[in-house]
Amino acid sequence: MRFGIGILLLFVVAAGLLAGLIVVTLPGESGTVRLPGLSAPVIVRFGARGVPYIQAANSADAAEALGYLQARQRLFQMELMRRLAEGRLSAWFGARTLATDEQMRTLGLKQAAISAAGALDPRTRTLLDAYARGANAWIDQRGRFCAWEFLYFGKPQHWRPRDSLLWSELLANQLSGNAWVELERLTLARSLPRTKIMQLWPEVPVPPPDSVLRHNGSAPFRFGFSKADVRAARAALSVIPRFPAPFTGPSTASNEWAVAGNRSATGAPLLAGDPHLAFAFPSLWYLARINTPLRTLAGATAPGTPFLIFGHNRHIAWTFTNNGAAVQDVFIFRRIGHDHYLGPAGPLAFGIKHETIRVAGRHPVAFTVRSTIDGPVLTLRRHTVLALDAVNLTRHDRAAEGIRRLDDAPNLGAADAAADLITTPVENLLVASRRRIGLFVTGCVPLRGMGNGAWPLEGDKVADQWTGLACGAALPRIIEPASGVIVNTNEQVAPPNFPVDMGRDQSGDWRSARIRADLAQHRHLTVADFAAIQHDVISAYAQALLPTLNKIHPATPLARQAVALLQGWNGAMHRDAPQPLIFNAWVRAFRNRVLFLNHVPLTDAGLATRHFVQFLLTSPVWARGWCGGSCAPLLSAAADRAMASLARTQGDNPARWTWGSVHRAVFADTLLGHLPLIGRLISPSISVGGDGSTVDRSVPAPSGWTAIQGPSYRGIYELADLNRSRFIMAPGQSGDVFSPQSRDFLKSWRDNDTITLKATPRKQRGKLVLLP
Repeated sequence: MRFGIGILLLFVVAAGLLAGLIVVTLPGESGTVRLPGLSAPVIVRFGARGVPYIQAANSADAAEALGYLQARQRLFQMELMRRLAEGRLSAWFGARTLATDEQMRTLGLKQAAISAAGALDPRTRTLLDAYARGANAWIDQRGRFCAWEFLYFGKPQHWRPRDSLLWSELLANQLSGNAWVELERLTLARSLPRTKIMQLWPEVPVPPPDSVLRHNGSAPFRFGFSKADVRAARAALSVIPRFPAPFTGPSTASNEWAVAGNRSATGAPLLAGDPHLAFAFPSLWYLARINTPLRTLAGATAPGTPFLIFGHNRHIAWTFTNNGAAVQDVFIFRRIGHDHYLGPAGPLAFGIKHETIRVAGRHPVAFTVRSTIDGPVLTLRRHTVLALDAVNLTRHDRAAEGIRRLDDAPNLGAADAAADLITTPVENLLVASRRRIGLFVTGCVPLRGMGNGAWPLEGDKVADQWTGLACGAALPRIIEPASGVIVNTNEQVAPPNFPVDMGRDQSGDWRSARIRADLAQHRHLTVADFAAIQHDVISAYAQALLPTLNKIHPATPLARQAVALLQGWNGAMHRDAPQPLIFNAWVRAFRNRVLFLNHVPLTDAGLATRHFVQFLLTSPVWARGWCGGSCAPLLSAAADRAMASLARTQGDNPARWTWGSVHRAVFADTLLGHLPLIGRLISPSISVGGDGSTVDRSVPAPSGWTAIQGPSYRGIYELADLNRSRFIMAPGQSGDVFSPQSRDFLKSWRDNDTITLKATPRKQRGKLVLLP
């Protein structure tokens, strides 16, 4: 008895000590601090939910203050970003991140950041230096008490200006994924005819006539791959970390739209945007308002950088969506001996770099990075070499200067010039000034002599080599369209016969169709109208499939009862309704059954999967090729199977099922989120509506229904008075899971509540004075 009480007391004392240490690491909300590089005092006022309002004498002082503030609340997140990009995770996390470290060292993102740092213009360098000073001031003040995670991992290293550039390198890598689709197609080349392979990623329908149409590339393609090529592709896909592996993310998407002044209630443009990246904790974004005598910035910054990524200055507002251009290619080479491969002019020696990766709990691992004339080697087989050529790996990255100039841009023309400097990634930058709206495609796109980014190329063929890059003004621009409306949800914006082939694989326009329909309902639009559109959960995709689904008669009473609920349903993915769950489960079961019967591995084929299913249900030719005739029998069997599976967890009354009971947005903690039970308990989560096809986007996981991706930040900008702009993000400002500010935006984010970021907070929570 006494022994048991003693053990219990020891546990209570240990828990108390741990809690005390965690409390010590939490930053205070008020006080006075000295920072070494300031030219004048900086006043920071905190709003009710921890958003800082920075008042500084100049931009450099503001950047130093932002570095200090972000380090106070997000330093562990910043450190993980740095370690991920440099390939140093395994020193902390052991063998489970070894493949990720090997991938990052193969790509050479650290070297890319070092190269970009050496080419910085003076003004951008000044901001990066100031930001690093601010972050390092926090590290010097607190040591390993910077955050509770450092109590275990030890005092963090000082932040360097080049570390901030790693963020854009990682983002460019994440937003450039067509090489993996090339590999997926290649793995199927020996088991399916090319026609059926391409149907798994159908070409998207033509966008609506009031938008700018995309260019259909006509570059020739050579199709013929050996068994060795296919085996090499399978080997590459088996070792390259992909979602849901740790420190990886799902495919990305975003929404953006703007209307000219003649379509708004104020007579000035309105703009809205929400980037769709993986739900994660901490948030990918850090809200801030920055005021100097010459500059105002408000919106979403990115921890680790001194720049405003989404938001407004005193003159313009801006947002981004991913363009979807094909900016990568896998090149296949024939290996010659141990150290050579066959290039277009004969044998060539591999470039070789030897790396040593520290691994917690194991001896260091020696790793060799090989490179070719077409980029780093992904897979080295006995006779075959696969290499990756990617735009973000081929030239100096000037994205930091481009974003800095965008932050300072006084008008649409200056934003256009800033877009030219954002060399990677390829994004659709949507900008509104007080009188004009425009869309500018950033980045660079390869000019190909052969192919269009859909299939691997042959490295020993001169015709397959890239001939150059199209950048800046060579890419599409849309300035003040006659319609007064610009909408993009990742569908291609290049016009017909555009001289630069942007690639074959593009996103559909289901979300754009809904946005355009919503905009058409209002003659004079307001911020409230834009907010309602951002929370639209009606699926144009579901509406397209329902006429076919409603003709199906399943065999089991349960399935008949469930699918009957889809009669008269308008495709609204409300979280308290059963129809979204029935529809998504049915379509997924049908798609998986079709792929299984055709010997296609059940892989996440991205957005094209929806097009594939839509074509199956609307084209008799496709139905014959994939379903063996009509798809109705498979649809019926899929309904029986899917509804029986749902009944095991949801009960036997489909009318009482709800989408929100299984569809929760989970912001998994980076460090603890993957742990059994603990990760589920501490990771912020909330029941949500929508799905992968709705404007209010919440993409279900490939298996299960947890929402893994969506708009973790939303902004709506009123150009008549930018102080009336609205903002929200999720889950919260703090990166400490034990802080209330780590999740206090979550319900507002879900329920269409927003905040303003005026010159000073409406309710002040604390005040921090930073002195030179």
